[in-house]
Amino acid sequence: YVRNFWIDKAKGDYIQLFDDDNEIDNHYLDMAFSYYRKFKKQYWKDVFITPTLLWRDTERIQNQWFSWFKYWQARPQIHFLQGNQEFAEIKMFSWNWIFWRKSIMQSVRYDEDFAWIAEDLDFVYSIREKWYPILVFKDLKVHHNERDKTLLEEAWIWNENSAYQKIKNIFLWWKKH
Repeated sequence: YVRNFWIDKAKGDYIQLFDDDNEIDNHYLDMAFSYYRKFKKQYWKDVFITPTLLWRDTERIQNQWFSWFKYWQARPQIHFLQGNQEFAEIKMFSWNWIFWRKSIMQSVRYDEDFAWIAEDLDFVYSIREKWYPILVFKDLKVHHNERDKTLLEEAWIWNENSAYQKIKNIFLWWKKH
């Protein structure tokens, strides 16, 4: 509800969503807008820009999203940019850090009936249904300063296998409930 409310209230032409526990560098918005313009020309349509998520103030990658996703089977394949790969087109991601045109974001909307992470996934699934490319960039970074977790909450994403298992568990829970 809160995201939809503020998307409707936004006055600019572009929206950058973020969480209160995220930190960006001073040039993040300039870079995101530059990538948007460049790749909109390259793809001949609007594109969806998302960064690499880093753990706190380190350079440890927490997530770089999904290269493909079988929505009905809760089967994601986590995508990590390799070597000199500067960006990739991805299929889905599981958080709300996005840069996009306001008018398109208003037409997609977050489904307020979904809870927890499922609303993010459903939102991105809706974007993919409209055939908008989603691009993740290696040098467009966000530091995720989430609080320390209890042992029960810990679900680190330091490698592809743990990220796959975490999101699979979330989707299996979501499908069950």
